[in-house]
Order: sequence, then C-alpha cells, then structure tokens
Amino acid sequence: MDHERVVKLLLTQSNIEPKTKDKYGCTALMLAIMGGYRSIVKLLLAQDALINACQRDYEGIVRLLLEREDIDVDASDNYGKTALTYAVEGGYNGIATLISDWSAFRYLVRRPFS
Repeated sequence: MDHERVVKLLLTQSNIEPKTKDKYGCTALMLAIMGGYRSIVKLLLAQDALINACQRDYEGIVRLLLEREDIDVDASDNYGKTALTYAVEGGYNGIATLISDWSAFRYLVRRPFS
C-alpha cells in the first residue's frame, strides 16, 4: 500500500487528528512537506480546506475545491463529520445542495453502464 492510500485510510478514522503534533512539534502536514510527499500535502490541505469552508459558509471556496480531482467529499474529520454534515448543521443550504449535487454527478459519472 502506498503512502497516499495509507493517509486516506487514516483520515477516515475518528480517532486520528492530523493536526496533532509529535514530540518535536511537527504535524502530519509538516512531515509530508519535509519528506517531499506532494500528493499527501495536497490531500491534507484539500480535505482540511473543504471542511473549513463548509463550516464557515464560504460557497465560492467550496466551488473552487470541488473542481479538484483529489477532493473526497465523503472524508470525515476526527469527529466523524463530513463537509456536508457541517453545511447542513450550519444551515448553509447553498453549500449542502452544491455538495449533494456534486456527489450525485460524480456517482453517475463513475457508475459502470449496464
């Protein structure tokens, strides 16, 4: 299993907090940068950014992030909440609709034809 797949798997776990610092004060993002793991840096930045944008009703930023291929809208934070969960809880109907529509479109595009 490659590093990126391991990180994606870890990010789905409710007991994993990517912003936690090790004994030297380094976060997962800092270690990925120091190790030159570009895809992991993009993954950590993108997931955190989407959830943060949904928590703050930044619809324009959500639109921008959804254009990226590396965004996983179903990814959850250490509380088990997804970007859609935060949008719904915050009453940000525009963002909730945007994510739901985007998810449905992605499902239809990726679904094999029978």
